[in-house]
Amino acid sequence: MSLTTALKAQEKQSDLKNKRASYLSKQMSISLTSAYRLVEISDKYVESSNRIYHDSSLTSDQKVKRLQFLQQERNNQIEAISATEGKLDSKDKLAPLFGLPAKK
Repeated sequence: MSLTTALKAQEKQSDLKNKRASYLSKQMSISLTSAYRLVEISDKYVESSNRIYHDSSLTSDQKVKRLQFLQQERNNQIEAISATEGKLDSKDKLAPLFGLPAKK
């Protein structure tokens, strides 16, 4: 892969992240900064969970424990953003975006 191709791919990825954050900000009436943080949390979670899932050196039990820890860490970060924004009903509005169960 040439340097130009790599730079174009990186630019495209950054543009996509900005579009996702902008959309999320508008849909949820939250600040663009918080929306960008949510996109970063989501991306990090997906990347980390894929890494754990495909790690052949871990047993199934180890994978489950690490994935549970990762999920709790993600939920805590989402809760922190929810508290900062104040406009969000805890994580209820975020639930569908992150595959979280909605509160009943």
